[in-house]
Amino acid sequence: MFNYLISKQVNTKRPFYFLASLWAVICPVIFLLSFFANLGFSIDVVEHGRGMLFGFTSALITGYLAGPRRVLEVIWLVGLWSVTRLVELFSAEHELSLWMYGVYGCHVAFIIAPKFISAKKLRNKLMSPTLAILIGFPVLLVIFNSTSIYQADFVFIFSQLLTMLMFFMGGRIISPMIVKASMKNNYRIPHRVQPNIEGATIALIIFSVVLRALNLDWLAPYNRYLLSGTHAAIALLIVTRIWRWTPTSLSKRNGAIWALLTGYLWMALAQLTLGVNVLQEQVDISSLHLISVGALGLMSSSIMTLAVSKQRQTSTEIYFSFLILISGAVILRYIASWLPDYYRLLLSISVVFWCTTYLLVLKEVLAMKLPEWKLRGR
Repeated sequence: MFNYLISKQVNTKRPFYFLASLWAVICPVIFLLSFFANLGFSIDVVEHGRGMLFGFTSALITGYLAGPRRVLEVIWLVGLWSVTRLVELFSAEHELSLWMYGVYGCHVAFIIAPKFISAKKLRNKLMSPTLAILIGFPVLLVIFNSTSIYQADFVFIFSQLLTMLMFFMGGRIISPMIVKASMKNNYRIPHRVQPNIEGATIALIIFSVVLRALNLDWLAPYNRYLLSGTHAAIALLIVTRIWRWTPTSLSKRNGAIWALLTGYLWMALAQLTLGVNVLQEQVDISSLHLISVGALGLMSSSIMTLAVSKQRQTSTEIYFSFLILISGAVILRYIASWLPDYYRLLLSISVVFWCTTYLLVLKEVLAMKLPEWKLRGR
């Protein structure tokens, strides 16, 4: 039995896409119920954000990049991830859950970070430390908890690094899909990966993170103008990349591409909004929902569905459903902060839209054919 556990491998996409989509449904519902019912425990905005940013994204990254691993290792990762969720929900030891996140993150980083180290191009190599920082971010949160770096700055830094990862990986997925779709529509895409735009965008995102993290005194008089301009430039480059992909060459049959491109557009809108907030010296955490709900929601739901439905035909309508539901969820979540009298109503509808999306994803994951779940040797 032990030899079986250490010699056989299972693809991590199956268990971790299941956990990611399940948690994407459970976590917002628990957060919403904490407003309306006495559950014996409460989930505030910070705990909810931590559960989604660290819990959801860590499962998503593991499923997407870890690849086939030994059965025993997968059992360990699934168990650690699940226990961390329970500790986070039912224990007051928040620092313990962060350290557990960190242990999980270090293990996964050890698996996935080396995959980008051997890359020839610098922008590809940069994904290795980016992934390591993202998935090990809870450890940094514990280490720097008592320093001058504010909680909002940590959320901002994580969201920017997540934006960089989505921008890079999304480009690797969208580009070949849009080329293939355009050829079927008798159109040739002149611009594919667009390395100059990709490199410039990644450099600007890193620059924005450095500016926010260091907060240098000698730059203080100009910091908000510099940071705001950086956000605006990032937004412009993202929109330029979308435009150079010529989405007008697509048809309604390309639902998955439309959903992914809309996720890209939410990234641009988020950068533009953050730039305006910095210029007005506002701390508006709700703007980050354009990244965590809009961009991440659309791209993750589409990518997971694409990955689990390779062996069967999935209706293109499901991707347009994702587009409508997630876009509705992020709009309602954003304006809820500006309409306090309707906050609970708008938040509730937003959660319903979000959860419906991931119930559809969960249905696709559970509908995978049995042979896809079978274990295989090395």
